[in-house]
Amino acid sequence: MNVNYRQLNVEQVGEVCCLSLKQAKMPVGGVDDLLADVDQFMNTNTCKKVVLCLGPDEPQCMYSLFLAKLVSLQRRLKNDGGAFKIAEASENVVQIFAACRLHDLFDFVPDRATAIAALA
Repeated sequence: MNVNYRQLNVEQVGEVCCLSLKQAKMPVGGVDDLLADVDQFMNTNTCKKVVLCLGPDEPQCMYSLFLAKLVSLQRRLKNDGGAFKIAEASENVVQIFAACRLHDLFDFVPDRATAIAALA
């Protein structure tokens, strides 16, 4: 997994891939880079168990395009027999998912360790 991502940190812990944002506040063009990073991850990585950490700082990139990309990632993993969990999401972030009627589509867990343990 020697891929350089501009806006994502990717770490493999056993058979679980942990994704996190490099920075909570995106620079100009950062959201486009983030979307490209998620695409690149989906197309080049064979990991079927993924954790996305959206904390500890609240991300400033919760746009519809990013949410749609997460839906795509979640569905792809599910179709491949994998699993996807979102960790460290603040109450505000969870409310964004709920407002978009996406809350029930995702499994939110309090922290990365809990997510890894649940997927291991």
